[in-house]
Amino acid sequence: TDFMKYSIDGNGEESSPYRIEGYRIVSKEDKGIQISGTTKHFIIQDCYIDVNAYGIVISNTANNTAKIENNICSFNAYIIIWTRFSFNSE
Repeated sequence: TDFMKYSIDGNGEESSPYRIEGYRIVSKEDKGIQISGTTKHFIIQDCYIDVNAYGIVISNTANNTAKIENNICSFNAYIIIWTRFSFNSE
């Protein structure tokens, strides 16, 4: 449901991935964008993320479903982009 809430386009199919694009996230939270446990295709692009610990976290997603490009993660204390159990992410 969050894909439908935050995505600007797409339906999650390979030919029409959910698009999380153009967001500016500045927060004292630990994570900027976190996606886990999905088989849907998605793209995170052109976002600016400034949070305390992890900029973008992708975990436990189906193989070949995640694409991350042209994002700026600033002042992240631990990991900027972390993919975990999400094989063949781009």
